[in-house]
Amino acid sequence: MAREQQPHRQAGAWKSRSDAAFGFVRSMRAADGHLWTGTGLDGVSVNTDVVPADVQVWSYLATLSPDDAPAVDWLVRNQLTQDGPYRGVPFGSADRSKVWFEGTAQLLSALYARGRAEDTATAAALVSTLATAQEQAPNHDGFGIVAASRDGLDTGMGDQYYASLHTGATAWHLLAARNANPFRL
Repeated sequence: MAREQQPHRQAGAWKSRSDAAFGFVRSMRAADGHLWTGTGLDGVSVNTDVVPADVQVWSYLATLSPDDAPAVDWLVRNQLTQDGPYRGVPFGSADRSKVWFEGTAQLLSALYARGRAEDTATAAALVSTLATAQEQAPNHDGFGIVAASRDGLDTGMGDQYYASLHTGATAWHLLAARNANPFRL
């Protein structure tokens, strides 16, 4: 009998953990719809130093909820940037001088998942950017995608991205091309 009850208890524990995680994400939502990074070093206060692109789309891709779509809209309105032939998103608010291709492909995935007619032009520009990056970005090989449009994309979190082939950027590009959502089974 104890063995039969075990899966039910595990499901309850996972549900509780999921509720806590989504509650935390909701608590990071700013009044204008974007999401903050998380907490400061104290583990309590909201970290407002950097607004990264990835969490804006991850929240929507994880839930596909209209409640999380404003973060995607905020990203399109506030962080799209241009670097030469590339139009996309930077890593975040710290450095908008270069395009971060992993985040650009993540945004494309979110736009595809939403399927809104008003996203069509933005999605087309992102597709074009990723194709151009694959064929022309510094250090390209014609197959993979580099991390950034130029060396030295500052994350604002103590790291930088470079124009070097990048597994994450390539993987997200492939996911977007297939309209796949890795957050949903």
